[in-house]
Amino acid sequence: MAPLSLAAGWGHHGREPVQGPALTEVRGMAPVEPGDRIVVNATHVGGHTRDGEVLAVHGAGGTPPYLVRWADTGTESLYFPGSDSVVHHGGVSDST
Repeated sequence: MAPLSLAAGWGHHGREPVQGPALTEVRGMAPVEPGDRIVVNATHVGGHTRDGEVLAVHGAGGTPPYLVRWADTGTESLYFPGSDSVVHHGGVSDST
């Protein structure tokens, strides 16, 4: 599932986010906090992995959407993570 941005659905044309159990409860993960890193794995051959720093959490209890600054472009956007996303709590981690 591709990431969504503000223009792609959150509040666009009067639509509101779907209400339901918190994403952290459904996936059994710790709440996301500012300073955490999000890594989005490539979804196709030749694609690249993106990573970014969570600047703000706009959902209740650490749930999406997240304001993320992307390392590859320096741009900031609202992000709703999909199954291709991994959160590294506590910021940058050395995966070597």
